[in-house]
Amino acid sequence: MSILLLTCITIIVFLIGINAIIAAPNHSDSMEYHLPRIYYWIQNQTVAPDPTYNLFHLYQNPWSEFAMAHFQILNKSDRFVNMIQWGSMVMSVLGVSILAKQLERIPVFI
Repeated sequence: MSILLLTCITIIVFLIGINAIIAAPNHSDSMEYHLPRIYYWIQNQTVAPDPTYNLFHLYQNPWSEFAMAHFQILNKSDRFVNMIQWGSMVMSVLGVSILAKQLERIPVFI
């Protein structure tokens, strides 16, 4: 049972990773919030608040956008910005696995 579960989780994580690499960001949240903020910062070479109608740009914490901006500047493309969220998902899976091990609830893969 543990091997089957590990195999299924690994396949799902791998397929989502492939999708994150192949597909450009196309979700409405990315198109309306994250990417415009990043493009403004890159274009103006500052992370100052941008003039916008979207209030989230003014008060939401920008950590993921900082990471996305670095990926975009280094790769000269928005192709790999999905890898930020994929990496967070992988860390969450590992964190839940470690927590479950500490609680001695389920078989753990680590």
